[in-house]
Order: sequence, then structure tokens, then C-alpha cells
Amino acid sequence: MDEFIVNNINQIRAKIKKFSDAGKIIGFVPTMGNLHAGHISLINKAYSECDKVIVSIFINPKQFNDDNDFLSYPKTLESDINILKNHNVSYLFYPDIKDIYPEGFTCDISFSSINNKLCAIDREGHFNGVGLILIKLFNIIKPNKVYFGLKDYQQYVLVKNLVSFLNYDIDVVSQDIIREKSGLALSSRNNLLSDNARLNIAPKLYYILQDIKKVINDNQDIDLINLILNYKEKLLRYGFSKIDYLDILDNNLDNYNFKISKNARIFVAAIIENVRLIDNIEL
Repeated sequence: MDEFIVNNINQIRAKIKKFSDAGKIIGFVPTMGNLHAGHISLINKAYSECDKVIVSIFINPKQFNDDNDFLSYPKTLESDINILKNHNVSYLFYPDIKDIYPEGFTCDISFSSINNKLCAIDREGHFNGVGLILIKLFNIIKPNKVYFGLKDYQQYVLVKNLVSFLNYDIDVVSQDIIREKSGLALSSRNNLLSDNARLNIAPKLYYILQDIKKVINDNQDIDLINLILNYKEKLLRYGFSKIDYLDILDNNLDNYNFKISKNARIFVAAIIENVRLIDNIEL
């Protein structure tokens, strides 16, 4: 196999140790593959701050609460490898499931502070699975900096908490959401949509968020409960089959109060054609 691709945990550790011993700053971008411009923006940002960049591709079964969702997750390894090579990534870490979760693996982790809101409500165990794989990857790669997009803002907060709570010496760096021309937030799941849904319906998520932001900024005394209900109904009329949530929380994912919350975001998750899309914007 191409030396650029490293499957073995001990081998990737040895290669990265050579970089570290030489005083190189290691940047790390964990992914599940099916790479797009959002991932590339993370790689570019990593290279603006680091000497070497490692990318992992691992579709983590522990963070899926739906076997069909796990099995149908888009896989485009050949294209992904070309993208990574074209952007001068040092190594692709591409481990096998049995190496990450060997037979008899029983370790688990819980993030109770964010497991009762937003995506955690409808995706039971999802963030516990995310936290577990990140702990394993951080222990293997030992990066100086790690890069995450803000589309999954709840995951970003989880990573910040994980690094702080477990005393990792890692800088967690965020990158703004990258969008298609229509306004739809880039996601590997967008590839599962029909052309009509992708071009004409899914972008309405972003428009709704912008509308809510404008209404609140123009009138902070507005009834937020009714405002949210009205916009949920709009999304259903646009063609979404289910709204998992439409909510406003502060940047720590605590309840929003416009009188005391200086920094907050509007969050949405909605389903169309059995594809779950998420988005958020700063209020």
C-alpha cells in the first residue's frame, strides 16, 4: 500500500515521533472521509499554523445509533486520497475497525453535560461515541493542534470540554462553516440528496436561520417560543419531513436569555429524503 497511507497504530506513532523529535508542530484533522471543501479549509488552516498535518479517515461505528446510517455513510477513499495528496498532507491515518476497537473492547465514556440537548436528544449515545474515538485518536497522534468546523458546533464544544477535562496539551482550533453557493452548509450527507432537495429545499435551513436572526435583532422582546414554532411550521411547508430541533442557545450550549446572553447561536436539525441535515449561525 502507498506509504502515504498508514493503517498501523504503531507505524503512525513512529512516523509522527520523528516529526515531534525534530521540533515540528503537528496539526491533526480527524474525518470520516468523503472529503469536501469544508475539510480542505481545515487542512489549509492547519498548514497555516503547523509544520506537518495528519488527517485520519475512520467511519466510527460507536457514534451511529442507526446501523443503516452507518452502512450508508458515503465512502470515497480514492478521491479522498487524491485530495489529501494534492494538499500536501503528511500522512493519512486509515485504521481498520478491529484495530481501533479490538475484540473484547468494553471502554465507554459519557458527556452528560451535552447529552440532553440538540443532536444528543435524537442520537442517543452519539457524542459518547465521538468522545471515545477522539480520545483514542489524540492518544495515537498526539497532535499540538486539532481542527474542527463549526457546522457541528455541539461537537466542537465537546472537543473543547474533552481537552480541558482530560488535561490534553492540545489547542482546539475552529473553522467557520463552508457553504455551497445556495447557502447549504457543506456536508458529506448532501451527496445523498436528490438534485431538487439539494438545490431547492435544503438551502431553506440557512434562510430560516437568517430570518430568525434578523427578527430577534430587530425586536428582542419577541415571544421566542411562538417564533420558533412558526419557523418550524415553515420548514415543514418547504418540504422537510421532520424537524428534530430549532433552538437558540448561548455559546456554551446553555439556555439563551437575550438580557444576559452576550454570545449565542441559532441551531437547526431537519430531515429531508431520510437525510438529516444540521446548521447553525451566530446570533
